[in-house]
Amino acid sequence: QQSIEQASEQKSNSETESAESDPLDWTVYQDSLRTELINLKVKPSLSSLSVTSVNHELLELLVKGGMKSLTLGVETFDYDVQKRVGKVITPRRLGECLQMAFGLGMNRIKLYLMLGLPGAESDEEDLIIDEVTNLHKLAQKQKPGSRITISLNPFIPKIATLYSREKFMGEKPFRRKMGKIRKNLAKIGVKVKSESHRDSLIQYLLSCGDESMSVIIEMLAKNRSFSEIRKSLKYDPESYVSSSIEKLEKKILR
Repeated sequence: QQSIEQASEQKSNSETESAESDPLDWTVYQDSLRTELINLKVKPSLSSLSVTSVNHELLELLVKGGMKSLTLGVETFDYDVQKRVGKVITPRRLGECLQMAFGLGMNRIKLYLMLGLPGAESDEEDLIIDEVTNLHKLAQKQKPGSRITISLNPFIPKIATLYSREKFMGEKPFRRKMGKIRKNLAKIGVKVKSESHRDSLIQYLLSCGDESMSVIIEMLAKNRSFSEIRKSLKYDPESYVSSSIEKLEKKILR
């Protein structure tokens, strides 16, 4: 930390004035910060990056710091859904990210994706298969032997968000779509990982449920099985939508 601060103090007066006029303008310090991190042999570690935040300078810093893999939050390839959630990522932009990462020496890229986002087409799994296949071909052309992996989970509505009243994806359609995606992408060597539908369902119930869902916490603390938890609930958990969710949201947003 001290070395970085010393490097920052060495910036010219004009750069300092620019930073003071705009405290969010970290580009003033990016060259010094990048140099100091490399000199200090600091190994950066990031859980994931937004595709829009990726640039050559950032990837170069990560690679020089020792990172060999990159995780990107994509969520969906459906353009209409992207517009709805305010996160438009074109195939071209995503392809540029892959080319930069592999071109700088990274070996693996992981993509976060979701099934069941509001407005997604019933055949969303076909779009995922097609787009990931195209990205795999691009990756092999840029760097033979490189890998793309997928983390694919059901969309979980969260209280006090735009989609808090959406229904959670049922287990049968989730398993059917996951099976098709895994089968097709395995043919080209792309691994697909996912948390269990059960764990995602519990997250949904705890997020959007009312006080009656407290039984889940009690039973989990007692190491009860999910089948026991399901039987103890008054509602079908997959179609459950709290009748008091509006009241709960008002309390949270108060």
